[in-house]
Amino acid sequence: MKHNLRAPLMFDIISSHVSFKDATVLDLGCGYGDMCSYALVAGARKVVGVDQNPEMIKTTTERCSSESFHGLVGTVESRSMFDLASQVIGWKTFNIGYFFSVFPYLNTPIQTLTMMRTMCDVCFVEAQYVGDGPGTILDTGAMEYLLSGDGEDSPSVGFWEAKMIGFTVVKGRDTKREIWLCSN
Repeated sequence: MKHNLRAPLMFDIISSHVSFKDATVLDLGCGYGDMCSYALVAGARKVVGVDQNPEMIKTTTERCSSESFHGLVGTVESRSMFDLASQVIGWKTFNIGYFFSVFPYLNTPIQTLTMMRTMCDVCFVEAQYVGDGPGTILDTGAMEYLLSGDGEDSPSVGFWEAKMIGFTVVKGRDTKREIWLCSN
């Protein structure tokens, strides 16, 4: 089975900031399910993984063979996907949401992250900067501005707090990807 080699460090970083015990978790762009699996092992009550690739959802479902996991095939940018994910947990919001290696591929990043803000108590977002594959964010300052902004007229998501809490290095590219904690 394939794995995300950075997933153990990514999970260590985020789990040092939140408890997964009895949490509901939304993983947008879940890939092969490493982060979903870690959340279940850490005691999450329900984990919903979303990916547009049906093969990845199949692999994740096999990896997370648990009634507490539910995989959804579809785009992470659709409001209907967010609504369907909330129906799976039987609640309007998730305790924890994360969004890794997905940001540069979005057509509507601000709209998608705004939906995450409204549906998750706390979100973790990975920043992929210019020079790292399809990365589109210029630097840490631009990412902070995008996530929290500085007023009503800013083109931002509007998290109350957004701070960089750690990073991983992409092997072969030697590029740093920051992990941001965002809360309302």
